[in-house]
Amino acid sequence: MLVKALVGLILSLPISGCLYLAVERNGEFFPSTRDIWNARQKYVLPPTLGGWVCFFAQIPYVGPFVFYPVGYTVHYAEGCVIAPAYDIVCMPYDLCRRPAYLAECRCREEAWQAEKSVCHNLDAALDDGRCLSPSNTVYHKALSEMLGKAEHDALTTGQVSRIVAAIQSDESLLLDMRDVSRQAMMKDDDREWFIQKAIELRHDGRCEDGDAVAVAVCRSRKVSDAQYDELVGAGFSVGMVASSKHARESYNKRLAEEAAKEAARRKAVEEQQARIRAMEEESKRREAERIRREEEMKKRLETLKPLVEALFSDDATVFRSALQHADDDPWLRIMWADAIKHDTNCRKVRHEYLVVLLNLSEKEPEKSKRLMNVILGQKELGEELTLKYYEKSVADHDEEKIRILLRNPALPVNIVQQAYNNPDYVSIRYAAAMARNFPWSNSEDRKEFVAKSRALFNEKSRGGKDDKALNEALDSLMKEMLPADMPENWRWCIPR
Repeated sequence: MLVKALVGLILSLPISGCLYLAVERNGEFFPSTRDIWNARQKYVLPPTLGGWVCFFAQIPYVGPFVFYPVGYTVHYAEGCVIAPAYDIVCMPYDLCRRPAYLAECRCREEAWQAEKSVCHNLDAALDDGRCLSPSNTVYHKALSEMLGKAEHDALTTGQVSRIVAAIQSDESLLLDMRDVSRQAMMKDDDREWFIQKAIELRHDGRCEDGDAVAVAVCRSRKVSDAQYDELVGAGFSVGMVASSKHARESYNKRLAEEAAKEAARRKAVEEQQARIRAMEEESKRREAERIRREEEMKKRLETLKPLVEALFSDDATVFRSALQHADDDPWLRIMWADAIKHDTNCRKVRHEYLVVLLNLSEKEPEKSKRLMNVILGQKELGEELTLKYYEKSVADHDEEKIRILLRNPALPVNIVQQAYNNPDYVSIRYAAAMARNFPWSNSEDRKEFVAKSRALFNEKSRGGKDDKALNEALDSLMKEMLPADMPENWRWCIPR
């Protein structure tokens, strides 16, 4: 049985492998040759005997080396020699059928042009008139197929009106153009006209034509309940009407949901735009307020500038006159402090003026804290007053003023040297040692000091030391690691 099957397969190969010889000859030249080279588009199995021989190349080892060369040789021989020779022999028959083939090609070309015209520029096609002519079947059919495939909202109101007008003027177009009735842009009166025509066709015994028109109308989503009842009353399918009504309700529900989403989106956009406008208005308001304040500040500064210049006047009357305005504006004392601390022309305020301002600051310390601190740091204050206020600050335990006065060059050096080793000034001495300009002998000593001091602070944070024990430990550490004699620039290492 196996031998018989193999013999039958071998004998059938020439028959199955010569399908290109049985191709339809409709007037096209060289159809068998074209059939071979376009085999992938037409056949699942090879149409040539050479293609079947290549199948045997699946045999392991020897298959590809034996059957591929033979198969490809036979295949190309069939495609380049046998099929063209056969087509040449059959060419007289092809010539006889050539006129019909060319006519069919012209019809296909005209149908393609009509479909292209209708799909890409319907207005121009309607102006041409051939699409709405019952006698021109090619354009007429193209428009009919386009209406059947188009979406329910694809046509404009003008296009629908022109097609309906042509149908009403020549009712022979009704069946072919009936799908226009499902367009959403159709007028209600025109839709009612189609329904009446469907009913008339049914009453005239043309039930199939009436059903076709009714089905087209029911594909619309604009049919009213009264029109549905009218169709049911005329004998049309209740299931068709119910299905159309269900589709209409689903469509209207989807439209409502989309409208709600669009309304929500517009509302969100409007709210966002309102917030943006509010932010822009607020920004403009703030900017206007900032500009207004700057203008006011400029005016205030221009007004106070002569009173600040009075600090550097050699005429005491001018200074006393400016002093009378000390309570007019709180900015004046701040400007006095800035002018005393740093003048653009490097001018210094006279000693007697500083004494007067210092007395004024002592009377109102809350208003003049900054002014007083700046004056206490001035060398022009003199040694006597500097020493006086230093002793007062020590008695009051005012560390802020002590730091300022220790930096004052007018304070005697011996007082600063006493402060360098004073255990009561642990925080001041530690801050000076941590300053960048402290004269360490090398960087390793500084790193060691920082590490040990941080260890003490960490121990305190864990509850191992109280403030007194921490200060004692820091004092011992500084006596151990800092120079015994005060460095020359030590007072400048004290932070303000």
